[in-house]
Amino acid sequence: MGYASSRLKGCQTWARLNHPHIVKLRDVLRLDGNIYLTVDTHPLKTLEHYAMEIGGRLDPEQAISIIEQVCSALAYAHDLGAYHKSPSTDNIYFESGAATLFGFGVAYLSWRGRQITELAPHYRFFSPEQTRGEIATAATEVYSLASILYRLLTGRAPFESENLTFLIEQTLHVKPEPPTTLVPSLPGELSDVILKGLAKNPEERFGSIAEFVVALESSY
Repeated sequence: MGYASSRLKGCQTWARLNHPHIVKLRDVLRLDGNIYLTVDTHPLKTLEHYAMEIGGRLDPEQAISIIEQVCSALAYAHDLGAYHKSPSTDNIYFESGAATLFGFGVAYLSWRGRQITELAPHYRFFSPEQTRGEIATAATEVYSLASILYRLLTGRAPFESENLTFLIEQTLHVKPEPPTTLVPSLPGELSDVILKGLAKNPEERFGSIAEFVVALESSY
């Protein structure tokens, strides 16, 4: 399947989804080899932009609230057999306490089409199995969610580098620092939940979004 066909298939998956925390895709037009999308109005500020505006870090209550909203969107999509494949702080939009997730499979394909030097910021939230080109599962997206929560609470992703090769090596082989090492005031139970979500082996993570949410709620 070619790039354009894969992107169109991703759009068709996205168009099936109706959820308050997912930007609604209304129409897809393929013209002269390009694909154009019509989506509902949504906030223009990404979660990354918001976090940087307020100093880089969020308090645990707000960060968990945002992640739970994204979790509700992903759990809904998983029930329909759809996987986002690339949740990140750059495709979650945030305004007035509400988080909205943009794109299902489409953002992933868009990034795959970029130059390698442009990809490092997005690979910060990719799981080890994704860097190996494996199929996304619920555990894959738990990893991305744990990475996003790590970034919101500590001001940085579990692994940071402008060198994509080095970033992938870290993702595959290096254990992340506990969030409490970077922010000692964070609850230890919350740090442990995040580290479990970041396990290298998908079988050692939470098996579903719902399990991840339950653990989060009991950790803070």
